[in-house]
Amino acid sequence: MIATAFIMLIILGIQAPPLILYRKWWDLAVFLAFWSGATTYTLLVVARAGIPTPTEIITAMVNLAFRLIPGN
Repeated sequence: MIATAFIMLIILGIQAPPLILYRKWWDLAVFLAFWSGATTYTLLVVARAGIPTPTEIITAMVNLAFRLIPGN
């Protein structure tokens, strides 16, 4: 788990400085949002927290959408 966290920090260290240097604040905000989500998900998977896979989440969302459509 420590190695995974270290790798995610390396990714942050490589990607963030140019965005800060060139003052691309919107790009930095979007990158940090995606990076935070990816880091959280990755650490939960490595910790074996028992979270559902992305496929299970997508399937559940599609099933919910079909149930919300009238006539189905």
